[in-house]
Amino acid sequence: MLSRHVGSALLVAVGVAAGAMLAKSPTYLAAAGVTAQTDQSLDVAAGSDWIAAAPGKVEPISGETSIAATSAGRIDKIVVRVRDKVAEGELLAIVDDSEQLARVQAAEAEVSFREAERDNAISSSLPNQRQSAEDNVANSQSEVWRSQLALDRLSANGASVDALNIAKASLAHSREFLAESRNALSASEKSNDAPRPTRTESALAVARAERAIAYAVLEKTRIRAPRAGTVLNILKQPGDTASAASDDTVIAMGDIDRLRVRAEIDEVDIANVTLGQRVVVRSDAFPEKDFAGAVSFIAALARPRGLAAHQAVSTVKDNAIQVIVDLAAASPLVPGMRVDVFFEPTQSSNSKGDGLGTN
Repeated sequence: MLSRHVGSALLVAVGVAAGAMLAKSPTYLAAAGVTAQTDQSLDVAAGSDWIAAAPGKVEPISGETSIAATSAGRIDKIVVRVRDKVAEGELLAIVDDSEQLARVQAAEAEVSFREAERDNAISSSLPNQRQSAEDNVANSQSEVWRSQLALDRLSANGASVDALNIAKASLAHSREFLAESRNALSASEKSNDAPRPTRTESALAVARAERAIAYAVLEKTRIRAPRAGTVLNILKQPGDTASAASDDTVIAMGDIDRLRVRAEIDEVDIANVTLGQRVVVRSDAFPEKDFAGAVSFIAALARPRGLAAHQAVSTVKDNAIQVIVDLAAASPLVPGMRVDVFFEPTQSSNSKGDGLGTN
C-alpha cells in the first residue's frame, strides 16, 4: 500500500515538473507549428531556429489614420475611392455646407459695404501706407479662400487632371501673394507715424474678421487628408450623418508604400526580444515566402492581448506586450492581414537583461 502512494506521488511530481518546463517555452511556437527550442539549441545558425514567435497584424508603416468630420452634419459627397493616393490637404469628403456658404456670402456683402463706406468717407488725409497694406492682405486672403473653393468644386465634380492642376497652381500663387502681403503689413505696422484708425476703418476691420470666421466655419465642412497616403477604407456614404466625435471615422488612410507588423508577444518571452532584432514574417496567403523585418518598437507596458492566436491555441499568459516590426522591403501583404512573426536568436539571447533594447 505504501509503495502505491509513493508511486502516485512520484507521478504527480513528474507531471508538475513537466508542466513547469512547458510553461517556460514560447507557446506560440507550438501554435504556429514550430518545434520549441531548448537553451542549447539557441546558438544555431540564424534563420533555422526561433527564440520566440507571436501573432501579428499588418498595417501601414505610418499606422492607420482614422479621419473624422470636424463639423456634424449630413455627408454631401465622398470625393475619393479606396486605393486612391492622396496628397496632404487634399479634399476627401464634404459635409453639407449650404448654411455655411450662405453665411460666407453674407459676410462678403458686409465687407463690400464697409469698404465702400470707408472709401466714401470724408477724410482730411490721403490713404496711408498701413491702410494700403491692410487692404492688400485682406484682398489676397479673400483670393486664397476663393481659389480653395474653386478647387474643392472641381474635385467634388470629378474635373480633369489638367483642370485640377491649373486650380492648384492658382491656389499656390494666391498663397504666395498672401505671404508677401503679410510681410509688407508687418513692416508698415512698425512705423510710428501711421494715423489712428477711423470709425469707418474700424467697422471694416470688424466685417473682415467676421468674414474670416465664416470661411473658417465653412472649412470645417471639408474633410481633408492630414498627410499623404492611400485611402484604405470608406466607412460612410453620401447621405449618412457624420458627427464631430473623433471615433466616428469617415475615411481610413495610411502610407502603404511600406508596411509594418504589430505583434503581441507573451510576457514570458519579452526578455528574448530587443530593438533591431531580425525577424521573419509568414502569411498563409504566401506559404512559400518569408518576409524579413526588424523590431523597431517595444511597448513598456503589458496589456490584455487584442490579437487572437493565429491558430486559436491558448497562450501561457493573458497579458501580452506589443512589438512593432518594420518590414525590410515592399511586399504583397495587405494591411489588416493576420501573420506569424518569428524572432531570430541574438548573441545575447542567453544573457540576462530587461530585453527592451534601450541601451
